[in-house]
Amino acid sequence: MLSFVLGNIVCILTDFKSRIIPNKVTFPLFFLGWVYSFFYGDLIFSAVFFVLLTGIAVVGFILGGVGGGDVKLIAVLSVWMEKRAPYILLIASFLGL
Repeated sequence: MLSFVLGNIVCILTDFKSRIIPNKVTFPLFFLGWVYSFFYGDLIFSAVFFVLLTGIAVVGFILGGVGGGDVKLIAVLSVWMEKRAPYILLIASFLGL
């Protein structure tokens, strides 16, 4: 879990600085997320959330609302999510966070 937090901090800082989210950070996070889901989480839940959230992000990318790095980060986030995440996302979307 610490690698997820540190990796996201690196992504946030590089995105603010150069508007680029490096693959050398997102790809290992993506792989580690699957490993984490396999051992500590629910692999099926992560796979379903990955398909749903990444699909929505790709549509946003096609429409020009989000960039490719955002799609990569959403894919990483979806793999690391736990079963309480949909509720957190729902509350955050209503609050406008």
